[in-house]
Amino acid sequence: PPPRPPQEVREALPGLRQSKLCIGLRSPIRLQDSRYWDFLLMHGILGGFPHSKLFRNVREAAGLCYDASSSIERFKGLLFLFAGIDAENFARTRDLCLAQLEAIARGEVSAEELENTRLGYVQAYRGLLDSPARVLNLDYVLRLGGRQSTPQGLIEAVEGVELAGIQAAAEAMRLDTVYFLEPEEAMPCP
Repeated sequence: PPPRPPQEVREALPGLRQSKLCIGLRSPIRLQDSRYWDFLLMHGILGGFPHSKLFRNVREAAGLCYDASSSIERFKGLLFLFAGIDAENFARTRDLCLAQLEAIARGEVSAEELENTRLGYVQAYRGLLDSPARVLNLDYVLRLGGRQSTPQGLIEAVEGVELAGIQAAAEAMRLDTVYFLEPEEAMPCP
């Protein structure tokens, strides 16, 4: 089916103190895709680590949110951007979060951002070796996605990612849903 236009969903919850913004995007890239590692590093640069663009630019520099991060659903090619904000910062935060993804698509990624992201994943994969259960879980997840590898193989995959692939992964993202949960008293009157 053809993609539907992006949706915006706003809900209010009584007693809520902090608003939550969640932006959902779709990608054709899944775990079984050869471009998966580009997608993974794009996510890491965008919001997967404390050095990410969402944290540094939206939270720290702009001061628009209490927290900002991203996560992926590797089997469906989904990317989620999250921010805890004051309700009055909804539009600015949404736009600035999406602007961080657009910056990656334009190749605006510093050597430091790329290296710190690679290092973050390398350390995470090396850390798997401390737990046989985590290595087994990794193998299970990879097999579900049609892959087989070892922690060392994952490290090599991450180290082989180039900026052009990360840009392409960012360009492939399509906005699907903007979800905003806010305090009931912040909702505008109909």
